[in-house]
Amino acid sequence: MALKLAGEEIGIQEKIEVIKYSPGLQDSGDLETGTKTITATSKQAAADYSKSLTLARPSDARIVVLMIAARLQVTRDSGSSGHLYCTVSVDSADGSTNVLFNGVDVQANPLQAARLDSGALFNLLSDGQAHTFYFFFWVDSGNSVISLVELWKGVGSNSNNIYLANCLKINHSGLVQPAVNFSMLGTGSPGAVLWRSDLANVRLSLGQYAMANLTLVKDYINLSLTSTVDTSLCYVTDCYFVLRSAH
Repeated sequence: MALKLAGEEIGIQEKIEVIKYSPGLQDSGDLETGTKTITATSKQAAADYSKSLTLARPSDARIVVLMIAARLQVTRDSGSSGHLYCTVSVDSADGSTNVLFNGVDVQANPLQAARLDSGALFNLLSDGQAHTFYFFFWVDSGNSVISLVELWKGVGSNSNNIYLANCLKINHSGLVQPAVNFSMLGTGSPGAVLWRSDLANVRLSLGQYAMANLTLVKDYINLSLTSTVDTSLCYVTDCYFVLRSAH
């Protein structure tokens, strides 16, 4: 549409686009169909479980993934061990590289969460390809009987600090109207904010499943997802951005 000032037409056209991204939550399901007794006292060369998962990559280059979060849950039913350890690696069948969870004590804390925003493992998990997760268990002594092993991952965060929870970047100059469907895995309250670190006082809080107001953007803006409980994940189910710009 051309702009008219004092009856004179000025050749400025407005371009309206919609870009979207639907990463969802990737879930291994319960990898232990019955129970398993762990007696190894060190990490073994062969994994106890493995699962292939794929996290979709944005089809539009203007949406950039900045953070991937994962959650591990293990149920230990019984045993004489003082500690039950778990390492989770990606595309590393012996658990020596691309380590997501490194010898975490799931007997002490059966829920573990991690987030990645850089490095080789982040680059791997954000490439849109299928990757195999390997799970290794061992005890300090005695044994542990486990009945559930499950891992989730998605574009999201387990932090309650928006400065540490930038999950998506939207590259655009002009007006942006976002609609972000975000969910919580675990307990606590989720949050979503559209903001920029160099404009810290300019923040647009987003409601779940609701189209937000138009926001004027120069170059880019970030989507930050927060969780009030650090063993829970706030993650993007799907998101839409209406982009308006002059051309």
